[in-house]
Amino acid sequence: MPAKKKPAVTTPLQLLEQLSGDLLKYFEKACGKALDEAEGLLAELEKERARSQDKLHKAQEKRAAAVEAGKLKAQAKAEARIAELDTLLAQLQVRQQQLLTYLAQLRRDSDRGLQLAKGIREVELSARAAQQPAPEELAKKAPRRTSQPVARAAAAGAPRVARPRPAAAKPAAPAAAKPKAASKPAASKPAPRRPAAKKTPPTQPSE
Repeated sequence: MPAKKKPAVTTPLQLLEQLSGDLLKYFEKACGKALDEAEGLLAELEKERARSQDKLHKAQEKRAAAVEAGKLKAQAKAEARIAELDTLLAQLQVRQQQLLTYLAQLRRDSDRGLQLAKGIREVELSARAAQQPAPEELAKKAPRRTSQPVARAAAAGAPRVARPRPAAAKPAAPAAAKPKAASKPAASKPAPRRPAAKKTPPTQPSE
């Protein structure tokens, strides 16, 4: 994965924050690495000392066998080997003691250094805090940002007042009231009957 790019430094406060943070990380990493290396060397030295001790034990067994068998040459060879291993073991013991002393001192120095490095951490935090806007600036900006929401909240919390509705316009009166339907005309009197025409007798023809 590609390494994350650090943000660009544009102000002295950002530079101070970045440098103090990087210094603290580097110091902690260096202390941990030095302790790991010292402990690794001590572990290797102890293994080498154990192997040399085993070789010395075998050389002593060979010398005892040569003495019992009366082999002077083998006995002399075994004694030379024993002397060599004794010298090596003595050197390893000295180195081990020196390494233990160094490791103890390194641990004390690392602990002391990390305690002092807290001041660097405070510098980093102070530089970061100094980049934040001052409370006065926040107070100036706050009303502008919150006035509208507050007004809305106040309006929402206030009891709603029913607005008077405009009176509905009455429908215009009809121009002229329609006359009521005339009652049914009174039954008309029957027209007088005409007198039936009198029948005239038929005229007889003259002789």
